[in-house]
Order: sequence, then structure tokens, then C-alpha cells
Amino acid sequence: MCIRDRQYVKPVREEQVSQLLKPVENFTAKQLSGKWFQIARLGTWINSDLYNVTQEFIFNEKRNTFKIAIGGRIAAAVGDKEVLEGKASPIDGQYSKLQVDFLWQMKLQYIVIDAATDNSWLLIGTEDRQYAFILTKKPYLQDSLKNRLVGKLQQNGFSVKSINYTMQKYKTIWSIQLLTSNLLSQYLLYFLLSLIHI
Repeated sequence: MCIRDRQYVKPVREEQVSQLLKPVENFTAKQLSGKWFQIARLGTWINSDLYNVTQEFIFNEKRNTFKIAIGGRIAAAVGDKEVLEGKASPIDGQYSKLQVDFLWQMKLQYIVIDAATDNSWLLIGTEDRQYAFILTKKPYLQDSLKNRLVGKLQQNGFSVKSINYTMQKYKTIWSIQLLTSNLLSQYLLYFLLSLIHI
């Protein structure tokens, strides 16, 4: 399902789920703001052909709302980019519980289920358990942490069998840059040591 496809998700009533999701406490607008890389998703939210998917939250302090921009590149279209925009408003004054409205009348409730203390990752789900996202500040995540977050989704009633992992091609680039940096450091060290022994 492409991000342009239209669908409407009805608001979830409390009696529709056995237990409501618990939002992260004392979560601030600053913690949510910025660009996040989508590591994994649950639900047919974005086409599997998209890679380098990001979700960006831009806070409007005067209106106390966020602009959301979800973007990704289409592998079949030589990297053409698609962007979906919407608006999010805090529910009951909580920035970890948001009413999200997109331009073509799709409505969701984003619940921040868990968040890193250093603000490096977020775990977001919807009350109806149809959608979930693992978002990070960098385009990669350790497998051990990824598995722990997927396990937390399962504990909260999400069916993780259909979870999809988003391809982030930045990972390869970052790895090459890190390797190159390490090699240059080693060569510089060898060069300095050779000067000492001259």
C-alpha cells in the first residue's frame, strides 16, 4: 500500500481493546521533535518498495501542534521520493499521546509506548494495534535492541508476525565512512610512530 492510498481508521473505543496502551510519562515536545528514521513498521502503512523512510515532527509552539512529514524513496522509480504530510495534536496535554490527521482524512492516535533515556529511539503504536513504528535518530539499530522493542510490542497485544523492517541504505554509507575514518587514524598513528623512530 503506497502512502498515497486512502483509508480511514475509525477512533478506537475503550471497550474495543482489553487494555489501553500506556503512554510514556513526562514526555516533552522537544523529545518528539526532529527527524526520525523508520527502522520497522507494523501495518500496511507504507509500501514495501519504499526505502530510507523517515518521519519528521515539526513543533508549532503557538498552536501547540506538530506538522508530520513522512517520506521515503521508491526503489522501482530510481529513487523518486514520496512525502505524506499531516498534523498531530496532543491529547489531554500529553505529547506521548497524539491525534494525527492526514490531508486525506486518515485519522490515527499515535501512542509513544517507550522511549530511550538519551532520546535515540521511540516505540510508537496505535490504540487499535493495527500500526506500530520503531523510530531512531540514526539510520540503524542494534539487533538486540530491535528484538527487545518488537517483544514489547507483542507484550502490548500487537501481532508482530507481520512486522516489516525498513531498508535504510544510509547504514552502508555510514559503515564505510566509519571504516575509512578508522583506517586513516591507523595510518596517521603509524606515520607518527615512524617519525619518532627516525
